[in-house]
Amino acid sequence: MKIVTSAEAKNLSYMSEVYTGFGQPVLSAREGVGSQFLELIEGDCDIHMNFLPSYRGWDVCGPAALLMSRLGYVADARGKPLIFEANRS
Repeated sequence: MKIVTSAEAKNLSYMSEVYTGFGQPVLSAREGVGSQFLELIEGDCDIHMNFLPSYRGWDVCGPAALLMSRLGYVADARGKPLIFEANRS
């Protein structure tokens, strides 16, 4: 399994705990949610994880739409679909 995530070093101890739950995954660190989702869209990785406390709708909505058009699934940590609303920053 290959996991793409942010190249930022925030929450590294928590990230390590989560990754070990996947066995021995290959990690791919990328800057920017667009390039992270591109790996999913192109089939170069299996899952994307964002360990930052929130997301910005305008950063995620375009890449998420492309992924979902290819039958991908975009959800929060609880498995609920992300909601893109005009009043959410």
